[in-house]
Amino acid sequence: MLTRGLLTRASACSVARPSGRAGDFDGTLPKTPGRAVQRMKQPSVLVIDIGTTLIKVSLFDFGCRLIDKVSGRQNELSPETPFNAEACWVQVATCSRQLGARNPDCQIAVVGVTGFMHSVVAVDRAGRPLPLQVPAATVRQCFEQMLTEIGFERIYEVTGSRLDTTSVPPWLMAFRQRCPDTFSEITAILAVKDFIRYRLTSEITTDEIDACGTMLYAVRQRRWDADLLSYCGLREGIL
Repeated sequence: MLTRGLLTRASACSVARPSGRAGDFDGTLPKTPGRAVQRMKQPSVLVIDIGTTLIKVSLFDFGCRLIDKVSGRQNELSPETPFNAEACWVQVATCSRQLGARNPDCQIAVVGVTGFMHSVVAVDRAGRPLPLQVPAATVRQCFEQMLTEIGFERIYEVTGSRLDTTSVPPWLMAFRQRCPDTFSEITAILAVKDFIRYRLTSEITTDEIDACGTMLYAVRQRRWDADLLSYCGLREGIL
C-alpha cells in the first residue's frame, strides 16, 4: 500500500494548534480572575533523521525554529554489516527520551521521519527485523546475473534508476541464495524510515519516492513491477 504522507500525528496527544501567525503563541494561558495562571505545554514537532553515519532527532516549534537536538552514531553499512534496524530503533528511542527529559515544557504534536534510501529492512510476521547479511561477492554475482539476464537498459527503463551492487534487488537475491529458510520468513520489506514509522504506529506503509528507491517499482506505471518481483522471488503483498 502506498501513501504520500510523511508525517504522522503522535498518538495520545491532544494539542490546541496556536492561532495567528506561527510562533506568536508563547504557551501561556490568559489570566482568569479567581483562578491560578496555568501554563500549556508548547506544541512541538519531533523530526527523526536516519542517516548513514548519524541518527539525528530534533525538536522544532510550529514556527520551524529549532528547540533542541540529539544525535547518535550509526554503524557503517556494507554487505557484511548491513543496516541494523533494531539498534537504530533503540538509538531513536534513546535520543527521543533525552529530548523529552531536557524539554519538559514541550508536547509533541507531530512526528516527521526521514531516512537514507537504497536500503531496506525485512521483517517477519511478528515485525522483527531479519538480518540481511550476505557476502559482497555473492551480491556482485547476483548483480552481474541481473545485467546478463535482464539488462541494464531494461532495468533503467522500468525503474528510472541505475542498478549497481548497492541496489536492493541483487542484495535480496543474494540473501535468498545464501539464507533461503530465513528469506521465506519475510513478511514485509520496508524502507529505513518506513521501519521507524512502523515501530511508531504499527502501520506498514510507504510512499512513491521510497518505492522507487527499492528498484522494484515501475515509475511510469506507478506500481510494483511484477517481473522484477518474480525475478527476485518476491510477491507484491510483501512490499
